[in-house]
Amino acid sequence: MKRLTALTAILLALTTQAVAAPARPGIDFRAELQPIDGFGFSMAFQRADLLHGARGLSPAKQRQVLDLLLSEDKGAGLSILRLGIGSSTDRV
Repeated sequence: MKRLTALTAILLALTTQAVAAPARPGIDFRAELQPIDGFGFSMAFQRADLLHGARGLSPAKQRQVLDLLLSEDKGAGLSILRLGIGSSTDRV
């Protein structure tokens, strides 16, 4: 009889905890929590030389690459560009 009473008490405690436990909140991906000003890319560390310079692209290809990065109609529409500010003159 003691086992039955103990088992009943345990089941009652587990059932009470399950009912009293708060429901897990769902994620609402449509909720606006923080505004995003834009997305961008980096041309720091002499990466701009890939577009122009001695080893760079032709002006037509430069325009095509920049359109793919910056144009909202033809490309990704990125709006932030990170440039490196340094004193190095080498093109390593």
